[in-house]
Amino acid sequence: MIRHIVLVQVPYHADPAERDAVFAALKDIALKTKGMLAFSGGRSLEKDGLHQGFTHAFTIDFVDAGARNEYLSGLDQNHTGHRLIKLAQGGLGGILVMNIELDPAPPAGPERPRKLQASWG
Repeated sequence: MIRHIVLVQVPYHADPAERDAVFAALKDIALKTKGMLAFSGGRSLEKDGLHQGFTHAFTIDFVDAGARNEYLSGLDQNHTGHRLIKLAQGGLGGILVMNIELDPAPPAGPERPRKLQASWG
């Protein structure tokens, strides 16, 4: 299983409607990706400065790298990736992405529903 982790520095002056629309589009693409197991995300609760400017984060669990690649392809097809880069403080420099391999998980199906947790407040 692959966990796709994304941290984003969204500046305080960013348009809230565009911010919400971009994160909603990311969630929508994830939900439509075959092999996506879970999506979680939201705004950082930290006020102590340890977040290093990263204000928002989301994680997506995929059954394998192929499913993750399909998701990334979906970002390119509707320009959501470009919108995220425009939203981030300093463009691509305001985004941190990591992919880690976890113990394998069975694919989602009728016996294993997808888990969705998201709030972009």
